[in-house]
Amino acid sequence: MHKLLIRSARKRTELQLQLVQSQLSSIKSQMNPHFIFNCIYSIYHLVLEEKFKETNIYIGKFGNILRSILEHSEVDQIPLTQEIRILEDYLDLEKLRFKSDFIYRIIIDISNEDKERISLPPMLIQPFVENAIKHGLINKAGMKNLTIHFKITGSFISVRIEDNGVGRLSTQHNKAQEHCSFSTKAIEKRIKLLNSTCQERISAMTSDLMNSKSESGTKVLIMIPLNQSLVYEKREIQ
Repeated sequence: MHKLLIRSARKRTELQLQLVQSQLSSIKSQMNPHFIFNCIYSIYHLVLEEKFKETNIYIGKFGNILRSILEHSEVDQIPLTQEIRILEDYLDLEKLRFKSDFIYRIIIDISNEDKERISLPPMLIQPFVENAIKHGLINKAGMKNLTIHFKITGSFISVRIEDNGVGRLSTQHNKAQEHCSFSTKAIEKRIKLLNSTCQERISAMTSDLMNSKSESGTKVLIMIPLNQSLVYEKREIQ
């Protein structure tokens, strides 16, 4: 009787994990077309403006991102180095749109050895970066700055995303929030599902940056546990 109860509990657990994995795959399949649409939309506008040199650069970087998405669509984790590379290509594409008004920095306070060893769920950071641009920087006049800072903090890797955009309290930002992007809801649901499979939880906290006079941007702090499930094992992609 005792063994039967154990077997039944184990089966229920396995079914729950399978359900979570299928939900995660569904979310990733929805996120990827959303991201791809944004890239194609930007290429379309460059073509309309007859900026063919920029279009060729954009298509090349878009191809790199698309290839990365396709290569990792069937895996649960990718090396940190590859996630950073995807971010760089994505931000270079956005820089083409903003031109000289947009500056980004990616700061990595992690050793080269750890960068190769550590992994995380693919495309986990990009939606937060996209939101910083879409809801904060795109509505800001003048120079637009974005900083992404990777650092190991205890048993977590912390990712701090800061922008000097219009901020969450501004009228422009509140109007933008009425049309909240799909990525915002998708990433919240994805983190919730990921946390249901791990003992240590991924967290994401958003706060306002203030100067002496007024709001001066937004900060997002993402904490990703460095437990055994986030140690990358190299393997061939089928």
